[in-house]
Amino acid sequence: MSYTKRKDGRLMKKVTFDGKAHYVYGRTPSELKDKIDKLNRKYYTGSLDPSNMSMSEWSYKWLETYKRSNEKKTQRFYRDIIKLHIVPYLGIMRLKNITQLDIINLLNDMEARGITKTRIYTLQTINQILNKAVENDLISKNVAMGIKLPSHKSKEKQVIPKEIIDKISNTDDCFMFEFLIYTGLRRGEMVALTPDDIDFKHKLIRVNKAAHFEHNQAEIKGTKTNENRFVPILDVIYNKLYSHVNKTSNFVFSSRTGGMLSEQSLKRKLEKANSQIGYKFTYHECRHTFVTLMYEAGIDIKQAQKWSGHKDINVLLNVYTHLDEKNNKDAIDKMNRKLSEKLSAKM
Repeated sequence: MSYTKRKDGRLMKKVTFDGKAHYVYGRTPSELKDKIDKLNRKYYTGSLDPSNMSMSEWSYKWLETYKRSNEKKTQRFYRDIIKLHIVPYLGIMRLKNITQLDIINLLNDMEARGITKTRIYTLQTINQILNKAVENDLISKNVAMGIKLPSHKSKEKQVIPKEIIDKISNTDDCFMFEFLIYTGLRRGEMVALTPDDIDFKHKLIRVNKAAHFEHNQAEIKGTKTNENRFVPILDVIYNKLYSHVNKTSNFVFSSRTGGMLSEQSLKRKLEKANSQIGYKFTYHECRHTFVTLMYEAGIDIKQAQKWSGHKDINVLLNVYTHLDEKNNKDAIDKMNRKLSEKLSAKM
């Protein structure tokens, strides 16, 4: 079989059906042959007409084909982007007819409706969808490639104040949140925790699994980083945790029947705690507070990474850098106030 080798290393062969040329690409001769065979089958079964492929049809085909192996939560994320944003605006349009202007108009419309962060994810998804359309010879180029959006500034994560942590520690039925604050476990990791994961002798918690939620029910899988880690049991919660674990059976924090907590149960527990404490906080803010406590205790960032299970150390580095900058500003403010007092006293 003859073919042309492109500058990017891909192999290309032109195949003609009914006088219309189709260009097939592959990394190896066998891949190229497979694609040509597939194209032939499509032609002889009457399904070879990419010009009729709409953005909606290809978007869902892309999701089914290229995101099948992803976590269900990730699949649902892409499905929502396609269903709620891409299809309503671009869905009925033919792939080959979509222009850069159409995509920009979609993004501008989202901005006008106050949808800013999701706008970035929508553009990223469109780029993925159109890139695969190019690879499958449905279109000749990705018209979204040149579109740039200003980076979204994430809302600054809040740290639970010390007086609120004290309230949580002294409130009945709030030990679960105190536990999260002093261990930094993710919500799913905490739900999957069993008494066998608690080593009181060596004061360690083994984190090797997490609960992922699908239709409210939890399903145990690997951790976010697919790695095991050990988190210290700090003295501040040791006795409470020891007493709590002795009362449990299957899971450290369980439902009334002893099973895993559902997503709805977690939501209700958080709402109840917020009401009891008189302060609104989130599960992730418990984890962020743990990172802040490590910084304040002078824990080395590499050790902090081991305990918190952050795969990307830059996430922790950003937190540590932000806290450094805040402490520096506070120190300057204190110095200015002190010097102002001395100046006032002289006058």
